[in-house]
Amino acid sequence: MYVDNPGSTWQTAGGFGVYYPTMMVNKFGLATGEDYRAQGRMFCDANVTSYRSAWTSPIFWTQPGVAPIRLEGGSAINNFDVYPNPSNGIFTISNKNNIHFKLEIFNSIGQKVSSKTSSNSIQMQLEKGIYLVKIITSDGVATKKLIID
Repeated sequence: MYVDNPGSTWQTAGGFGVYYPTMMVNKFGLATGEDYRAQGRMFCDANVTSYRSAWTSPIFWTQPGVAPIRLEGGSAINNFDVYPNPSNGIFTISNKNNIHFKLEIFNSIGQKVSSKTSSNSIQMQLEKGIYLVKIITSDGVATKKLIID
């Protein structure tokens, strides 16, 4: 994993202490608003020998939190809703004050799957999965988890 800037050096996120059959590792200490790129691979046996999987395709993301996060603050943020949640695939982002906002939706591995701007409510459809819905207004940013069954 590394900061997604030319010349950045790779940082090991796993390493010692992450043993077979573990398939994930948490990486702490990432900088808010920084762009990152990561790749992963696994050891395929308990002896941690040269039997490794191939590298995954690069995954890109911006670490959340660059603007003020207001889950409960700011009247404009409180006048948005994402429903139904969980959903069968079709859901609505309600904009009760009809203020201008940007909507970004990320899948469970941090890939942006949709981006829209509007001043009205939006109805959308997504495939089964867990998503983060990011609503950006001039008052701040709110992020809500959305589950599609």
